[in-house]
Amino acid sequence: MKFGIRTPSPRKSISARTKGRVTRSVKSYTRPAYGKKGMGLVANPRKSVYNKAYNKTSVNAFEAVGCIMVVIAVVVFVAAISFIKGLLG
Repeated sequence: MKFGIRTPSPRKSISARTKGRVTRSVKSYTRPAYGKKGMGLVANPRKSVYNKAYNKTSVNAFEAVGCIMVVIAVVVFVAAISFIKGLLG
C-alpha cells in the first residue's frame, strides 16, 4: 500500500484517456450493471476494499503541487499586505 504522493505516469494517463473509453462503452452496452455505483464491491470485494483505502491514503502529485502553490500564494499575499500597512501607518 502506498502512502503519500503518487508518481505520475504519462503512458498510463494517455492509455486511460484513449483505449479505456472504447472498452467502457462496449462493457456498459453489454453488461447492464457495469459502471453502476457499488458494483465493484460485488464483482471483486478484495480489489474494491484495497482501492478505497489506496485512494484515501495517497494524493495525486499534481494536486499536491497545486495545494503547495496556493499556500505559498496566500503567504506572499499576507506578507505584501502587512508590508503595505507598515509603509502607510
